[in-house]
Amino acid sequence: MPLNPRTNCSTQSLSPHRRLLRKQSGIAILLFTVLILLVGTSIFLGVVNRSPFLEQQRDISEDLADTKEALLTYAMFYPELYGQGAGRLPCPDLNGSGAPGDCSARIGRLPLQDNPGGSPFAFSSEFTGIDRQYWYAVSANFNANSSPVNTASVAELTLDGVGGYAAILIAPGEAINAQARRSNAVADYLEGGNGTDNDYIRGFGVDPNAFNDELIGITREELMSLSVVKVAEAIRDVLHDYHLDLLVVTLGDVLGLPGALGLPALPLSGDYPDGLVVTVLGLPVDIAESLIFNTVMTLFGPAWFTTDGWAAVTDYEFLSPNPPTIQFQNCNIVFTLEYDDNGTPLNTADDVSILNKSGNRC
Repeated sequence: MPLNPRTNCSTQSLSPHRRLLRKQSGIAILLFTVLILLVGTSIFLGVVNRSPFLEQQRDISEDLADTKEALLTYAMFYPELYGQGAGRLPCPDLNGSGAPGDCSARIGRLPLQDNPGGSPFAFSSEFTGIDRQYWYAVSANFNANSSPVNTASVAELTLDGVGGYAAILIAPGEAINAQARRSNAVADYLEGGNGTDNDYIRGFGVDPNAFNDELIGITREELMSLSVVKVAEAIRDVLHDYHLDLLVVTLGDVLGLPGALGLPALPLSGDYPDGLVVTVLGLPVDIAESLIFNTVMTLFGPAWFTTDGWAAVTDYEFLSPNPPTIQFQNCNIVFTLEYDDNGTPLNTADDVSILNKSGNRC
């Protein structure tokens, strides 16, 4: 039977020259594969060897962020914790006791916790067992002893040349150079001049190997953006309590005039019969309300509204038929008050004052 010419051609033996080339090509591919495996193994081993360090750095960064969050929460709820205005941060721990000091120094260790009313409020105890508890600097205008504290308060600390920081958290690395530990000296834990004045840095350009601090800051904006919420809530509560329909506060009470005048003050918008023009001493009620706002807040608001000087930085404006607005100096957040009377002409226990907020940062 004759052979198929195609089959015959395809099964012919390769020449010695072509067999050599194919063999050399196979060896080259094998060597290249081995090389790739060696490089990959080297990289893998390097990553494995460095992973404890990287994991520790990641843990430090995450805990610093959590600690910052705890400090901001503490500052926002300072009125509930201590009966003073929001925006205050704890004093540094100056003697290693774990408790806030007396704020006689700007920097110390971060307190492990504070104990308002005997109830512990924890910040962070990370790395205390290896003598690397966080260090903590706080602006003189935002610590527990500061007064007044409001949106006009100035934050004196800087981070990498940028101002406006109310506090700085610093995680010290392992001891380097001539640092002697244990001690209570800032220079034995921090580098690059950190802790010597109001200026802090996250890197040391002169000698990067002589710096291992890790820092995170709390800005005045972050602190005040939360604090104004507490102030606006206090204003809402006062205005709700002394709404027009309650007929509790009279203009005579506010101005010290004879109570027989019986003129109601501080109504909120949206609660008048259609077409009714309400006046107080001949002024439209919205203008009158704006004029006596600070007086009413001083008389009926929380004491810290006055002691912290909030009246001077608060702009309360009521231009009917629009709802009242609350704004603060050096702050872009606008609060709007709306009174919900549930469709009834007189106040009931179900009535609420609604506080709306636009904007997120001061």
